Parts: sequence; C-alpha cells; structure tokens
Amino acid sequence: KFPSVRRDLALVLDKTVRYSEIERIGRQTGGGILKDMVLFDVYEGEPVPAGKKSFAVGFTFQDEKKTFTDEEINRLMDKLVAAYKKQSGAEIR
Repeated sequence: KFPSVRRDLALVLDKTVRYSEIERIGRQTGGGILKDMVLFDVYEGEPVPAGKKSFAVGFTFQDEKKTFTDEEINRLMDKLVAAYKKQSGAEIR
C-alpha cells in the first residue's frame, strides 16, 4: 500500500570488518522499517587506502502505515551513518 524507499551507502572500512557486522549495525539501527539490506559491491584498490575496503550497501525502507518524506529518510540515513562511524570506524565514500 505504501511505497518502499531505497538508499545506498558506500562505507570505507578496515579489511578486518565483516559484512555480518555491517548488517547487524544496519538492522539494529533501522529497526522494523528496514525491510532489506543488500551488499552489492566490495572494492579494494585506488582510491581506497591500503588496508581498507569499500562496501556498497543498499537499504530498503518501508512503513506499513504511511509514506516516508524525504526528511524522514534523510534523518534515518544520518542515523545509520553515525552508527557505522561509531561502531565500526567506517568513513563514507
């Protein structure tokens, strides 16, 4: 009934960080409105610094009671970025 919204993030992380940790943080932060997460690219090499890798992750959000506004999605993405920076040391690419 209400449309889903997809947003992508590219996270630069230490090579030792596993996707399972990224997924755990995302699901914990996104709560019940995060319907799906997908890892669609892993990249190492220039311009990503040595000892780091980049995960490109897609997030699909949907609320079953209303349609999201851009402002609501932006706040949620800011919350995800802050959680990734704090809990995994990620930088946004």
